[in-house]
Amino acid sequence: MGREWVTDGVPGLVYLGRDAGDLRVGAAHLGQGVKLPGAADLLRACKQRGLAVVLASSADEPEFNALRGALDAEDAIDAATFAGDVESSKPAPDLIQVALERVGMLAEEAVFTGDTVWDVRACQKARVPCIGLLSGGISGDELTAAGAAEVYPGPADLLAALPGSLLGRHDAGQPDRSAS
Repeated sequence: MGREWVTDGVPGLVYLGRDAGDLRVGAAHLGQGVKLPGAADLLRACKQRGLAVVLASSADEPEFNALRGALDAEDAIDAATFAGDVESSKPAPDLIQVALERVGMLAEEAVFTGDTVWDVRACQKARVPCIGLLSGGISGDELTAAGAAEVYPGPADLLAALPGSLLGRHDAGQPDRSAS
């Protein structure tokens, strides 16, 4: 497995690959089957780059399963964790730490994407850089003030900027641990 990427998207999903990123599908979309534009494509692009992809969500199990199904990216997902796996949810770092453990990664090998201030704060506590996404309705200024290293309008925008993003730069600068 390659380096990791953490994302907190489908209400709290974390994807780990060589870097981290966050993709969120709001709970309001649960019954409507609406997908967040670019979310599945971003996960697949990260997987193709050799990243491990882990979903970590503060949703309960039924909501998490529904959101994961709506994401429709099982082919790109290596592991998952949700609220039932931890004592405390965000802004506590528990979900991020469990996500890292599930793929055997260290915090310095990951990058997280999140779309709430709670995501960014949880990342800071876990010592994982966070890319902010505006898909959660939080302003870029609020995400930056909370500590987001970069901010993009949504997953599709991060995908378009992937090579030059923190996620892409982190990926390119890390040795591949899969051979060790």
